[in-house]
Amino acid sequence: MLRTVVFDFDGTLADTKHITVDIYNEIAAAKGFRIVPPEEVLAWSKLSLLERFKRAGVPLYRVPSLLALGMRRFGEMLEQVQLFEGVPKMLGDLREMGLKLCILSSNDSGYIRSVLRRHGVEDAFETMLPSSPLFGKDKALKGYRRSGGYAHGELLYVGDEQRDIEACKKARVPIVAAAWGYDHEDLLRRESPEALLRCPAELTEWIRQRKQSAT
Repeated sequence: MLRTVVFDFDGTLADTKHITVDIYNEIAAAKGFRIVPPEEVLAWSKLSLLERFKRAGVPLYRVPSLLALGMRRFGEMLEQVQLFEGVPKMLGDLREMGLKLCILSSNDSGYIRSVLRRHGVEDAFETMLPSSPLFGKDKALKGYRRSGGYAHGELLYVGDEQRDIEACKKARVPIVAAAWGYDHEDLLRRESPEALLRCPAELTEWIRQRKQSAT
């Protein structure tokens, strides 16, 4: 039976897509990479992360330094970060079901806690798990699954990107894809998550039905 739900932060709990695009465009303009105009955001959301780098003309060896720049700029824009509509209620409902909630994110934990605190939901989470940027979540998930002694079906991840699904498959952790976040639902669907949901309330209902069927 499900015991713990691990959430991604950006694009799953927090609506940071527009901020991320703005930060990327600032850096791209300064560094000579291709920017993402508003009319192309939807098209870019259908591309994998590596395809986006290629289209933008960003060499992979430049990515770590660009991510560091972007993280510093993100910290300057924290007051603009809002949780998606329905997230606080969803978190409360899941806690009432007796579930443990965690966050696994490559974002700065201090930034995450600041946003959660401002929205009054910091205490909903028992654990904040760090992850290396871009492609390190599978290792973090494997470690958490093993340290917690989780059997199959007791741990669930909720994320909004193709790479989240890929990481969960490597870590053998079921994942629900949040289609309200960064990646387009067509891209997510191709990776065959446990479920593809379009709003936080749908996640609450999906988990409630799953728990009921397991009793």
